Amino acid sequence: MRDFWSQVKVEDNFKLFLNNLPGVQVFVKDIQGKFIYVNDEARQAFGASSNSEIIGCTDHDVFGAKLAENYLKSDRAVIDEKRAQTNIVELVPNRHGQVEWVVTTKIPLFSHDGELMGILGTCQNFGLVQKNLSPYFDIVAGVEYMEKNYALSF
Repeated sequence: MRDFWSQVKVEDNFKLFLNNLPGVQVFVKDIQGKFIYVNDEARQAFGASSNSEIIGCTDHDVFGAKLAENYLKSDRAVIDEKRAQTNIVELVPNRHGQVEWVVTTKIPLFSHDGELMGILGTCQNFGLVQKNLSPYFDIVAGVEYMEKNYALSF
C-alpha cells in the first residue's frame, strides 16, 4: 500500500476534493497552531474573503481568546497523545458572527520520518447534519423491519 501512495500525485486533486465536501470545514494547522490550509467552507465560516487572511494565523487571531482556548485544548490532546480526537462537539462562530454546534474531528499529521508535523481537522455543522437526516427519521421503522426480516442474496 505504501508503494501505491508514494506513486499517486495527490496535491492537484486533493484541494479540489476538500473544497467539494458540502457543509464540511477542513483545516490544517502546523505544530505551533498556525493555519496552513483551510478549504472554502472553512474560509467562509471564518468570515474571511481570502485564504491569505487566515493562513499563518492562530485560533486566537481568528476566534478570540475565549473560543480559542477550547480549540487549543483538543489540539493539545491530539499533539500530546499523537492520536485522533473524534466527534468533539463544540461551538464555533459562523460567517454571520453567530455560534453554532459542530462535530469536530482532528487527526495528527506525521512526516515520512514519523515526526509530528501538525493537525488535520474537519468541522461539520451539527444542526445541518440533523436537518439532512430528518427526512429519513420517518422511515426508520420500515428500514429496521426490512433489516431484520429480509436477507439480501447475491
